[in-house]
Amino acid sequence: FIVPCTANTMKTAALTLALCVASASAFAPVAPKRAATKVAVTTYPDVPSARVDEGAMPPVGFWDPWGLAELGSDETNAWFRHAELKHGRVAM
Repeated sequence: FIVPCTANTMKTAALTLALCVASASAFAPVAPKRAATKVAVTTYPDVPSARVDEGAMPPVGFWDPWGLAELGSDETNAWFRHAELKHGRVAM
């Protein structure tokens, strides 16, 4: 089956090729931009430094009404933090 080469078929072929290239470029990987920024670390004299790393900030300080931070080892607390982040992101 041979299609005669007309202006319409050439335009259609060129348009199809352009659309394929444009849609393929949408999925090409992009190199992440690295920004050199300094992080200002704030210290809070009222809150122990270990608790500041966990997100404690004045005026509330370390807030753990159920005492979950005292339940287990560091691995257990890491699991609690991971579950909290995961469920918070799902809830969003």
